[in-house]
Amino acid sequence: MSTLILETKLETVTRGQIVVIALFLAIAASMTIWVSGEIVNPDELSQVILLLSIYFFVPFAAVLFISWIKTFTTLQVHSDRVEVINRFLVRNSRRIEASKIESVNFSQSLLGRSRYGTLTVRGSGLGAIVLTPIRKPEEVAEVVRGIADKSSSKTSAPVVQVASSDTQSLSELIAMKEKGHLTEEEFTAAKKKLLG
Repeated sequence: MSTLILETKLETVTRGQIVVIALFLAIAASMTIWVSGEIVNPDELSQVILLLSIYFFVPFAAVLFISWIKTFTTLQVHSDRVEVINRFLVRNSRRIEASKIESVNFSQSLLGRSRYGTLTVRGSGLGAIVLTPIRKPEEVAEVVRGIADKSSSKTSAPVVQVASSDTQSLSELIAMKEKGHLTEEEFTAAKKKLLG
């Protein structure tokens, strides 16, 4: 049974977007000051201020709209898979099973340092899941690497020749351990006793 280990959403407004908004605001303000010095007629000044307000409002509204769309994307890290769920207009998901994860990488820009960045999870033959900007990508990458490592250690266990009745007993022991009825030490002792 799969358990949810971590769930996070994309970062909505990044520092880079704030810098872009501030840049547009500075340009609009400087153009307003420049134009107001050139125009004598007050009717023309109000039209220019209206155009400059639109010049600022459109990029600002676009940044806010894109940020709002990002709130519909969620990353879920389960004990056996990584899944990205998008709920904007149409619900869809992309999934990479833990046993298929080949690499997990993250990057952070200077503006996003310690807060957000890009996370890339590559799967064997499945392509990649790229999320940007995601909150605390280094921590998320460590969690994803942890489930990939656990999955690879489960699949690379040595094969032991046992009789069919011993195989059934061993599978019952494994099931009891996975359900939490046996501790690691109890499981190891019972397995040694069973296999001789």
